[in-house]
Amino acid sequence: MLSPVSLQSRTKNAVAIVEGEVMASKSYWNNSHTGIYTLHQIRPTKVFSWDMNGAVPPAFYMVTEGGTVGNTMQHVTASLELEKGDVGVFFCQTTQITIEDESIEPFWYMFEAFAGPQGCIKFDNSKQLATDPFATYNINPDLYTQITQLTGKTYTVVGDYKQPYPSINVAPTITSFSPDSLSAGTKSVLTITGTGFGSSQGSGRVRFKDANSGGSALYDPEDVEYVSWTDTEIKVEVTSRAGTGKFTVDNGSGTVQSATNLVITFSQLNVVDGNNKVYQPIHIGENGTGYTWQFYTDFDANSAAKQSFLRAFQNWRCGTLINWDIGTTTTVNTIARDNVNVIRFDVGSELPNGVLGRCSSWWSGCSQGGTFKWYVAELDIVFDDGINWNFGPGNPAFSQYDFESVAVHELGHGHQLGHVIKSTEIMHYSIANGQKKRDLSNEGDLSGGNYVMDLNLKGGVCAKNVMVALNPSFCSLIPVAGFSASATSICPLNTVTFTDTSGGSTNSFTWDFGVGALPATAVGKGPHNVTYASAGLKTVQLIVGGVIGNDTSTKVDLVEVMPDKPTKPVAIFGADTACVGSQQYQIAKVANALTYEWGVVGGTVNKTTDTLAFASFATKAASASIWVKATNSCGSSDSVVKQVPVLDKPSVDFSFAIQNDTIFLTNTTTDALSYLWKLGNGQTATFQNLNVIPAQSGNYVVKLLATNFCGTDSTEKTINFIKSSIGEVVNKIGALIYPNPFTATSTIKVQDIYAYNNLIFEMYDITGRKVQTTALFDTETTIAKGNLATGMYVYKMQSNGELLAAGRLVIE
Repeated sequence: MLSPVSLQSRTKNAVAIVEGEVMASKSYWNNSHTGIYTLHQIRPTKVFSWDMNGAVPPAFYMVTEGGTVGNTMQHVTASLELEKGDVGVFFCQTTQITIEDESIEPFWYMFEAFAGPQGCIKFDNSKQLATDPFATYNINPDLYTQITQLTGKTYTVVGDYKQPYPSINVAPTITSFSPDSLSAGTKSVLTITGTGFGSSQGSGRVRFKDANSGGSALYDPEDVEYVSWTDTEIKVEVTSRAGTGKFTVDNGSGTVQSATNLVITFSQLNVVDGNNKVYQPIHIGENGTGYTWQFYTDFDANSAAKQSFLRAFQNWRCGTLINWDIGTTTTVNTIARDNVNVIRFDVGSELPNGVLGRCSSWWSGCSQGGTFKWYVAELDIVFDDGINWNFGPGNPAFSQYDFESVAVHELGHGHQLGHVIKSTEIMHYSIANGQKKRDLSNEGDLSGGNYVMDLNLKGGVCAKNVMVALNPSFCSLIPVAGFSASATSICPLNTVTFTDTSGGSTNSFTWDFGVGALPATAVGKGPHNVTYASAGLKTVQLIVGGVIGNDTSTKVDLVEVMPDKPTKPVAIFGADTACVGSQQYQIAKVANALTYEWGVVGGTVNKTTDTLAFASFATKAASASIWVKATNSCGSSDSVVKQVPVLDKPSVDFSFAIQNDTIFLTNTTTDALSYLWKLGNGQTATFQNLNVIPAQSGNYVVKLLATNFCGTDSTEKTINFIKSSIGEVVNKIGALIYPNPFTATSTIKVQDIYAYNNLIFEMYDITGRKVQTTALFDTETTIAKGNLATGMYVYKMQSNGELLAAGRLVIE
């Protein structure tokens, strides 16, 4: 950004003032390989002042900042820009730049232009007018007269330059152009209609107002920017340096100016390579997602300057979401291709007079898919420390230049925007003392910045990372602390990953992970992996520091560390013997348990509450098992098991036999624990087996009920009883004869046979005749019908003459 340097000051401070023509230009790295410079061969035509030893040489070098060497280009805004064929008056000063190359003439003087872009008053194409960034001059006599008056010397003619036109000019005419408003350096095409342009371009040119000089000079597009040229229509891409104003059509023998202004809303900087091809450079993700700028330590220590710059910096970040950040300070104090995007004040007279600030864009290129592309490899900004700056945030005094306004302008160049001609716009080439321009305009600055950002986000340049646009919620340079946790509910010693999600510009991170955390604290962006040795709710805190202050995010009870898995339940309480059907079992609550898992081997389980369950068994089993374990989100305990036999309710049955007027009832029930006999005469008994002697013949009803803890079962039988009329009925020893009646054999059963000596069984017919005698030695003795006739018989059992049993016996 420029401020005016008077012609008197330029004349006074120049060691040589020479009119000359640019014959050739070539770019070189300096000896330390930190910067690129272009050496322009100047052939003198007039000498106004020469304070150097020796005569004026046939040519000298004018050194300008920036240029292209191979696939690297340095673009410096603002600096003097020269092209072959340029003619002008050069205000020369000695240079400290050293370049050693065999192609450089060792005896030619090497100069820099005093006051940078104002160090050359260029002649226009007609060679009648001359311009610098702030003034227009008639060359002869006005410009020549002013310089000779200031030097007090008469100039010396040492050469001449070719006049551009023959004496008769045939000027073209312009009837219209469209559109009347567009952008520069963006491949936008201007269509001009008229007459007399010439059937082909030849030496014809379209000349735009040069935005780098506020329109006081004209600027020609490169040859490749001409789309088509006929006698009635010209189509041309609007070159990057074009500014708002009336353009000129030059057909090679005459010129015509448009009747109205062409409005240039914004301009993108272009790369023009050694073959004069034009490219649109874009930003990349140089740090992965964008660019990190660094303050030189002395600049960082100037709090007022730093805060002013940061306001300008944030203006672009939040205006276009360009991914720029501020990193740690740096000790680098030079503008060089050194991978440091530095912000600094100049050292001594590093910046030319009248240059308030300067942004250097380092461009690199590569061939990609048969097309050459360029990207921004580095950005550097330097400010003049000798200026009476207003660092704000208040308004500047009349004698001051507003630092924030200059900073936002130079950052615009870093955004790859060129100059425009509109004094109220940020990207206007100059600023006046006492003037303030800090806010980005929608029509120009933001439109241009967003256009460049659209190109940036498409990416795909030289295999570099694509720039990622900032989140509009976090574009502020004021840090906004934020973080996320990979889990909010974990078990002891499980890992939680904490990830920084902070917005704004952050450069320091301090973490506190809460009670029981391993590690307890950390520094650095992370992510950080943390475990917890103790259960409970954990509060986590992140403090982020940035270029503007600090911010804290505290999340209370963010992570719940669950208790460890429960211990094994003590025991299962319930019946030691289960029944077919459903059986209730229960356990005591277990510490830290959230749920309980029940299971049954040999049956099924129906859990009704966590600690109470019902086991269901379909069939009897010698052994079944019930198990349960306690669980929570961190795991399960070992199981406690209870082994149980499974019983069904009793299955009731009995048999009977009749002997000697006695009904012998034999219980055949299974699984019973107790019995209840109910007899037809209203009597009951609880014996397992029962002998009954009815008083008379008839149908005798007997019912048996059997019970265990699983239930009760019963059966009922009707016995046809005929009371015997022969012999007495005696049964002292519980003897039993069955079946009775019988057809072939019957069995005599005496349970305690060994308690009796010489026990004899005798059978008599109805006449009292003894028909059979059998000695009884075993518990059961079989008697056969033999040749006995069917009918009623009487039996007796005696031991040593004692009658122990008697009754009737029927043979069928």
